Amino acid sequence: MREVATKAAPTTFTGAYAVLHATSLFVAWCMERDEPLDIETLFTEANVEHFVSTGMPHLQSHSRNSYRAALRRTGRAATRHALWSPAPQALGRRSLRAPYTHQEIDWLWEIARSQPSIGRRRAARALMALGYGAGLSLAEIVVFPGCQIKVSEAGVLVEVTGERARIVPALPEAHADLIAMRADHYDATVLADVRPSRTAGAGVVANLVVPEGAPRFDSVRLRTTWMVTLLVRGARLSEVTALAGITSTKNFQDIIDFVPRRSLEEIATVLAGGAS
Repeated sequence: MREVATKAAPTTFTGAYAVLHATSLFVAWCMERDEPLDIETLFTEANVEHFVSTGMPHLQSHSRNSYRAALRRTGRAATRHALWSPAPQALGRRSLRAPYTHQEIDWLWEIARSQPSIGRRRAARALMALGYGAGLSLAEIVVFPGCQIKVSEAGVLVEVTGERARIVPALPEAHADLIAMRADHYDATVLADVRPSRTAGAGVVANLVVPEGAPRFDSVRLRTTWMVTLLVRGARLSEVTALAGITSTKNFQDIIDFVPRRSLEEIATVLAGGAS
């Protein structure tokens, strides 16, 4: 399975997990059928389709489709002689970038707090606290001053001004950094002492130091991860869109697979007026 994953050459932690997880289920299914453990024999289009049809009856159709797509990509990359039909042409719609995993977020916090200079630590912590902690876009973070961080009985609130004005309750894991930023940069922009411009934020982010093999700081992925986190913790879709300052939900189909489904028993309890 490691050999196959290496040949598939995933470029992100999320992609590597998807390849290994799909491959593990597929190979276990093939072993139960006493299939010879040879890549060219196992990874055929017919075997993958048979597995998708019969090997995962407990999964929803969208999950089976995700596994099929991962296995087809992997099979094309890992085999030299197996015949595969051409991959379907990608549609033109721009997709949201996949969210970070919990482990990647923890790693990014650690990297942010261990940057080699005060300025880089300031920028990285601001990016994490406002991007992941409150869902701000990079354009909003660049101009955000510490005085717009409020502490109240409701927790730590982030007040966004401008075209998409809103007040966002921050995630608890960002509270300490936000409170420190309010104290340290009350009358200044929290990201850096740079003149806000279309490229200023990107330049600050590009200057952050990231160890080899670690996830890169990506403001779009941080915002997507924040949206997924809100949904997982029980926020309603209408609330997430309001807190994100958006009016369309068309891109939410790209992150729905990252929001675990509750069991039928849990859903029934919610519908009966029990726990939410």
